[in-house]
Amino acid sequence: MTAILANPVALTVLPPLLAGLLLGLLAWASGGSRVAMAIGWGLGVVFVYWLLEGAPPFPPAAAKQKLGYLIALGGLAGVAWSVSPGNRAVPALASLMLAAVAVFWLGWSKIAVGGNMGVVLVAGALAVLLAVGMVGWIRSEDGTGTAEAPFLAPTAQLTTAIAGSVVAASGLFLGMGQMLGALAAMLGGALAISYAALLIKGRGLDLLPPGAVLAVGNAVLYGVVLTALLAPSPSLAGLIILALGPVLAFLLRGRIAALLPQAPFLRPILAGAVIALPALAASLIAVLTGTSPFA
Repeated sequence: MTAILANPVALTVLPPLLAGLLLGLLAWASGGSRVAMAIGWGLGVVFVYWLLEGAPPFPPAAAKQKLGYLIALGGLAGVAWSVSPGNRAVPALASLMLAAVAVFWLGWSKIAVGGNMGVVLVAGALAVLLAVGMVGWIRSEDGTGTAEAPFLAPTAQLTTAIAGSVVAASGLFLGMGQMLGALAAMLGGALAISYAALLIKGRGLDLLPPGAVLAVGNAVLYGVVLTALLAPSPSLAGLIILALGPVLAFLLRGRIAALLPQAPFLRPILAGAVIALPALAASLIAVLTGTSPFA
């Protein structure tokens, strides 16, 4: 077991996958409680960071150390919103503000010296796109009642994290590729439990109520933004395309239902395949144009 956990790939996949399975069981047991899921996902994303990077020092000096504090802040924002939900404009504004803070703080080394501001602008565009995808889910409830509805938001975050991991690795930023891959493994574990619930009781689980979207979505956003800012040779086109995934998932909410077959067990799979198209395109572009061992 020690040898397995010493393997970087196993460390990236197995503990986050287990954490995701536990989060799925938490959603099942709590009925998708807003507070329980926001706390659970907040702790989950902090666990992923700690697992791979350890506890960041204070004050943080490097960008990856700042990332730990940003991930914790995003989790706290999600819990705060879930404990005292009020005007939905508040968490929406908070997500946009956190995205702006992330770009400014993580990119400060480039901004301060007037470095490659084009990269900073791309990181800002990525942050806006991913934040808009979060805002859509935060400001609305999915009342369609269809079999695929509970899977749309988590699948969007899953595919975005997977594509971000591929783009980071292809851009020679292996550490962030590992981080985003671990987030994807955690989301995948939770989705597996949700799909089991669909098969057993006829409906998937509410894995990502609004507060939980803030925790998970911000963690993925920060990872993608940091990839744009610090990867030696990132595929900027790939990053922009992958950021369209959460937006596409929200736009398809309620619109894709009529195009899917009646069989409930097929609907989340086919809806997920559509949502994954931007991530697939981004991954192919990164692999074909990158300088990593994948190319």
